[in-house]
Amino acid sequence: MIRRTFPARPVAVLGALNGEMDAALRKADYDTMYRALPELIGELEVHAATADGPARDEALRQLILGCGSASIMLRHFGHTDLGWIAAERGRQAAVMLADPAWTGAAAYEAAHARSSANKPRALMVTPKAADELEPHIGDSAFARQVYGMLRLSSALSRAVEGDHAGADDHAAEAARTAASLGDRPDAFELFGPANVGVWRASFAVEAGNAEAALRHAAVDPRTLASGNRRAALSIERARALAMLGKDAEAITELRRAERLSPQQVHNYPLVRELVKGMLERARRQAGGRELRGLAWRMDVI
Repeated sequence: MIRRTFPARPVAVLGALNGEMDAALRKADYDTMYRALPELIGELEVHAATADGPARDEALRQLILGCGSASIMLRHFGHTDLGWIAAERGRQAAVMLADPAWTGAAAYEAAHARSSANKPRALMVTPKAADELEPHIGDSAFARQVYGMLRLSSALSRAVEGDHAGADDHAAEAARTAASLGDRPDAFELFGPANVGVWRASFAVEAGNAEAALRHAAVDPRTLASGNRRAALSIERARALAMLGKDAEAITELRRAERLSPQQVHNYPLVRELVKGMLERARRQAGGRELRGLAWRMDVI
């Protein structure tokens, strides 16, 4: 038996605090997360190691969620190495829990802990993870949400490999799953029709189809219960607009994204490449001052 090395608050209290961390993440309130998450994760690990029965299982579920929040926060600051460590802690908790839906949730977080451009193994195996979860979905809304996010991750893995037809197939399955669930603010990773639209816009950009990207991105931002996802929507719109040579409109979208989630915009490699490209062809009528200000804040000039 592992002895507690420091006091741990009750699992119910830690679960409520985890909810506060999710709310902070949605507002890009990283100061709050930075102060609370290390102790929260440590206390949950104490319960995971010393409790048994339902208390242990709940501690493991909360640990997966807490590590997922930490991984996203660290990734937005460009600390992908630490983000991977956090996601791996969540994966280890899922192994202990041995629940298919939560195993899938941890697999999703691990898949996105590193840049997709590097083709990390965790991303490339998401089609298998989705296939393994599918027979266990049943009537669980949470399991369907996790399954949907794994299908979107599978689409990304195919897009990274240049298999855009395969990406479309996985994305279409995610869209069908989302249509039966609707947009719910408490959904896992905000899985629903609106978020699927954001993802499909990204896939269309990667396929070089700016018009399709803008069609998928015709999402009402109010249906996305997270500043991070609203920022992602504006980023994908900006990428598509820039492809069409509409730099002034692209800059407007990037500024909107920056107001919602500055670290996400400043440290996202694809945005940095986009801003550098627009700088090279900047004209005063394209909003040169706004563009230079954004580039300065991103430390690319």
